[in-house]
Amino acid sequence: MYKIITKLLFFLFIHIGSCFAQEPVFKHYDRSSGLTSDYVNAIFQDNKGFVWVSSDKGVTRYDGKDFLHFNTDNGLAANMVYNIWEDTQGLIWFEVYEKNLCYWDGKQIHISNIPKMDYKVFKSSHRSLNIKQIKKHPIAHLIRELDTTKRIEIDTLTDYEGNRWASVFGKGVYRSIPYLKNWQTNDEIVNWYKDSQNQVYLIGRKAVYIYQDNLLIQKINIPDMRAIAEDKNKQFWIGGLYDWTITQHLTDVSNKNHCSGISDIIIDKEKAWISTFGSGVIIKNNNKTDSLNIKNGLVSNTIERLIQTPSYFWATTYGNGVSRIDKNGIIQNFNQKMGLLSNITYYVHEQNAKTFWIASEGGISIFEDQKLIQNITTPEKILAITQYKDIFYAVSEKNLYEIQNYTLRKLGAVYLLPPNIQAGINRVFIENSIIYIAHTQGLSTIDLNKLIIHTSKPQIQILEIKSKSQFLNAHQIVLKHDDNFLRMRVAVLSFLNENENKISYRLKGENTEWSEPKNIKEITLSNLSYQKHTLEIKALNANGTESEIFSISVEVIVPFWRETWFLMLITLISLGLFTLLVRYISYRRLRNKLKVLELQQKIQQERERIARDLHDNVGSQLTYIIANLEHTAENLAEKPKNQLEELSDFTRQTINQLRETIWAINQTAITFESFESKVRDLIWNYTKRFKEPKITVQIHLDQNITLNSVQALNLYRIVQESLNNAFKHSKAQEIVVKIQTIHGYFKMSIKDNGVGFDKTQPEIFQNYGLVSLETRAKEIEASLNIEAEMKKGVEIILEMKLD
Repeated sequence: MYKIITKLLFFLFIHIGSCFAQEPVFKHYDRSSGLTSDYVNAIFQDNKGFVWVSSDKGVTRYDGKDFLHFNTDNGLAANMVYNIWEDTQGLIWFEVYEKNLCYWDGKQIHISNIPKMDYKVFKSSHRSLNIKQIKKHPIAHLIRELDTTKRIEIDTLTDYEGNRWASVFGKGVYRSIPYLKNWQTNDEIVNWYKDSQNQVYLIGRKAVYIYQDNLLIQKINIPDMRAIAEDKNKQFWIGGLYDWTITQHLTDVSNKNHCSGISDIIIDKEKAWISTFGSGVIIKNNNKTDSLNIKNGLVSNTIERLIQTPSYFWATTYGNGVSRIDKNGIIQNFNQKMGLLSNITYYVHEQNAKTFWIASEGGISIFEDQKLIQNITTPEKILAITQYKDIFYAVSEKNLYEIQNYTLRKLGAVYLLPPNIQAGINRVFIENSIIYIAHTQGLSTIDLNKLIIHTSKPQIQILEIKSKSQFLNAHQIVLKHDDNFLRMRVAVLSFLNENENKISYRLKGENTEWSEPKNIKEITLSNLSYQKHTLEIKALNANGTESEIFSISVEVIVPFWRETWFLMLITLISLGLFTLLVRYISYRRLRNKLKVLELQQKIQQERERIARDLHDNVGSQLTYIIANLEHTAENLAEKPKNQLEELSDFTRQTINQLRETIWAINQTAITFESFESKVRDLIWNYTKRFKEPKITVQIHLDQNITLNSVQALNLYRIVQESLNNAFKHSKAQEIVVKIQTIHGYFKMSIKDNGVGFDKTQPEIFQNYGLVSLETRAKEIEASLNIEAEMKKGVEIILEMKLD
């Protein structure tokens, strides 16, 4: 039995393929990860893909992101749970300590009426081994800290993706990462070397660590070492940050050669190639020393890395590109001018003697001889490139990529470093199928020969669906209009690399494109249209493999106010109200119109009465006065006669003004034709009475526009007053009257060529009645401007906006 179990554990966890061993790498799950206890009895995966863990504190279900715990507080008969299994009905059964069996039906834990499990019927999956029996087994490093006098409980599991799990009582749960191994030094590793005895030298900032197989056989405290190489005479070439030396023993570094610092040393037959941080490349051949630097064509004197490929040596730099050096020392440089994506270079892979791949800050550049044939841009800087079994791989700071048709495919399931290590990568080295990754805590290796790209489709499960007010069933979701919100908790049950699982979704028939895949555990939908929807969800595992599409029916109930019957009812009510409103508005308008007509009729009647009274009473009385004055004047002497004649003329003027006022107020609207006729009559009267000055009239009016009585009377008075002033005071030879309508404005000017006056004297405005003109202009909201200058005449300019 011991041999069978040992072989089982051996093949489950350890795959020794390289010529020297390292500690295997596991992803560790314990209390700090989310388990309730490290004292695990059994581990199990159900048909849905959930991983179950039983311990002394109940049962835990793991979905790749969260741990769901069950104990006596939520249904278990006891907290000590030994075994887990699933029946044909999908019920998950638990064997608990000295209690009846319990089971999980997908919603809650139930205690059955079946007593404690009979071991004759059911055999436990876990095995009990004494630690002394397995202390030579590679898994022993997981349980070194346990008491060797105790027996160790171990359970194993291979999930549907091929991942191998093990639980160790007292240590938690481990998931094997078979292609990854690690040396843990707690020192920053900057370089490595393997000698002719297959001893591995890890070069750290504090010391050099020498391993034979998986055991540290020596640690040499030499700080700031950068490179080690062994020649055919078993001499070690040692390069440091400030010097280099040749010695038979690593502990003897007394004979030092000072330099600007060593980055790499490569022994090629009789020659030693030494790259430096300031002196270029030094080539030692017995007692002969040659140097390659900027002067003889090297791209830079500061070389970050020296790489040997089958045909060439390559000197990479952080800013100047890369130099290719053949066996004869002939140099060919490559930089951005030749098409390189970046002058910050890290690695060169030689596909054949003519084709080579250069890894840089910007991605990968592929050259054939000296001609660029392809650039592959990447979001991350590429540290190394290799080819294994006709497949090209690229290593970045975070991921391993597979290159197909010059396109990078991210292998998210591949760990570059152990999951429990947070470290930065310094350098990447390639040897056959092994990728060596030097990092700030040690050195890890990826064996491409053991790297299996799993093609199993990930499983997806809906954990919980909730609206604003209630939990819902995934089989059919019905939302009320006022509860139009959905939150789903989704589990992607793939354990290749849980942190790289992603979810994408869409509404079928409404969105042609899937949402951007994201590493989330919740989907939120809100404000869905009032109809039936089909929500489609798919999962992508760490390698980008898609799951089967999971479909959920979601119906949002139409609110009653959007139902056809309600809309028709509202339409009828609206039409009725609209009809009543129209009738009411029409009635109000008719009443208002009648009131306006009645008011206008009354105003017109009042105007006619006032005009009639003025004409019949005041007019007749003034006429009577004129007649008597004329009769009296005939019988008087000359002087009184003249006075009576002046009084008679004044009375006639009063009658004329009265008639003009009656003309204005007797009409609600006065046409420009009527206004023009009145103005021409006024000017004709002046011309008849006075021979000088000459009056020129220019009138151009739009006959379709009317004036109200106030506008007509004030405009007429302004013309009249302006002509009176010109005749009395200007001594002009000519007066020009212009009246016109232009672009909605009434414009009028009365201009003479008389003596003019000084506008700066305020008494002028009082004497000439100019204030009256301005007052009349303001009354009709017109602008009035008086232009006057001594001996150059006066011009009255009026402008009024027409309605």
